[in-house]
Amino acid sequence: MARFTPMTKDRSSGMGSKFTDDVRGSVTPNQSSISTGRTVRTPRRQDKTTGSPFAASPTVQHPNMAVWEFAPGHLPETSGDPRKYNAISGAYLAGSHDVPIGQRILFRIAHMTPGLDLRFEPEAGKRRIIAVASGVLDVNLGDTAFQIGANGILKVEPNVPCSVMNMKYSTAVVHITTLLADN
Repeated sequence: MARFTPMTKDRSSGMGSKFTDDVRGSVTPNQSSISTGRTVRTPRRQDKTTGSPFAASPTVQHPNMAVWEFAPGHLPETSGDPRKYNAISGAYLAGSHDVPIGQRILFRIAHMTPGLDLRFEPEAGKRRIIAVASGVLDVNLGDTAFQIGANGILKVEPNVPCSVMNMKYSTAVVHITTLLADN
């Protein structure tokens, strides 16, 4: 069985080196130690729940969703028109339907699990903008096939068939904006 042997500082090597003397902390010369010749130990944080000398990774606190985010999923504008919203929740946008967000503008979010594909039939009067928020997608756009990754944007013109497929083992997230033509 291999045994951990703490490193020691070679006094002849000069200043500016950094080493770990054991699991208790790291020792690094700082400006004051250069003038005095001493090293300063930076204490290691201790996990208060287990007593371990290794600090627990910080946990991320997520706030609870607001009631309106569940149902109806949007806050209407003060104008009284129920089709106009000031805010729309992510849960509502991730539904399987396009949500009107402006005059002739629809939006939705798709969480694409591994192996899932989305097909956009060629439609006159509909231009789509597909933004990849995370993941990598295989795209068939008309006669062209390619891959697009996170933060990439794909523009689908009217009357052009398109399909996007998640061929990775992680979930991809896409934001789909549909622009409707003037009639």
